[in-house]
Amino acid sequence: MTYLRFKEVIDGRDPEQPVFDHIHKAMDVHAYRYEYSVGQDEEDEKDRQNGVQRPVKDKLQRVSWDMGHNRVVVIFRSYGGRRR
Repeated sequence: MTYLRFKEVIDGRDPEQPVFDHIHKAMDVHAYRYEYSVGQDEEDEKDRQNGVQRPVKDKLQRVSWDMGHNRVVVIFRSYGGRRR
């Protein structure tokens, strides 16, 4: 599932409701999380090019909230080293 496809799936959904009813054991959840993290980073880069600046901690916090961690350190340790 690409980042854009994931965004299509979640658009308009209640943010308090799970995206998936069931997560199959073969589903590579961490790959999806990584792709989402990178996709958010690419959106932030487009914003930056358009003059919108956000502190890195705020960007990481947003991704953390989106993924349900609510801890920046989890995002930084899990995806930070691989993000651009």
